[in-house]
Amino acid sequence: PIIWISSDGINWERIWEGNRGNMKKIISLGYDDNNNYRGLIAVGGTTPGRNGRPIIWESENGENWVEQVQLSSHGVINDIIYIGSDDIFLAVGNHEEAATVWTSNDGINWNEIEDDPRNLGVRSSENRANQYMMNAVAKNSDGYVAVGVNFYGWGVYEHIPTFWYSDDGLQWTRTEDNSELQPWGRIWLTSVNPPSSNYSTSEMIAIGVADLREGDKIMVYKSSDRQNWDLLNQDEDLNKGIGASMNAFRLWSGPSIGVGSLGKNACIWTFSPHEYDWSISNILELG
Repeated sequence: PIIWISSDGINWERIWEGNRGNMKKIISLGYDDNNNYRGLIAVGGTTPGRNGRPIIWESENGENWVEQVQLSSHGVINDIIYIGSDDIFLAVGNHEEAATVWTSNDGINWNEIEDDPRNLGVRSSENRANQYMMNAVAKNSDGYVAVGVNFYGWGVYEHIPTFWYSDDGLQWTRTEDNSELQPWGRIWLTSVNPPSSNYSTSEMIAIGVADLREGDKIMVYKSSDRQNWDLLNQDEDLNKGIGASMNAFRLWSGPSIGVGSLGKNACIWTFSPHEYDWSISNILELG
């Protein structure tokens, strides 16, 4: 794993590199009752995919990281959020071949929630390649949203973009597959975020990647109720044919930031509120 820092979201400096593992998300632990800063945690896995083991790292200042938790069975933690109103951490990913949600009071000790497996999505007994994984989670005033993928087959078979929603973060409902959200082969949803101050309170934006023969393509989805999603048209010239993959983004009152890869390099995108159009702002050489 590699850590970069930036004061403006455009110019970045590499400050730390670990020996192994793949970090997916970093979050602050906030302050304790005595107003002492508790540091940061990061989640991920021993490998980028679900065949490794979930890992949690901890850091006091973001410059040096220590591996604190490693679950013994296969899976990965892809995203984590802190819910201040409930004083609880919520993480999502894949564990033992099923979409999984964990909760924690301190960010270090975790419990896997008990929900009906049919709601989250488990490997089908009829199709041994059918498997769900949550890649990102977010919360707005209406409740929670998670996005991910249904591995409907392997190799050339389709990966189906998948959405979940929940009122309390503990009981989840998976939306039905919609062919209109998948105009091309394999699509992998990577990130979801609540609206910033200049969006309606019920709107959510999700980002995905379509795996095409001529190159990856960034996909953008929008929902006003967490249950029904629309695929937005995208500028073909920005990402198709050059291996574009956006892994995360944040919506702010001004231009918003997306991060990912473009070809063999890291890339920063900016997003104009209300217009749903992304433009490349910076390319970082990984070497």
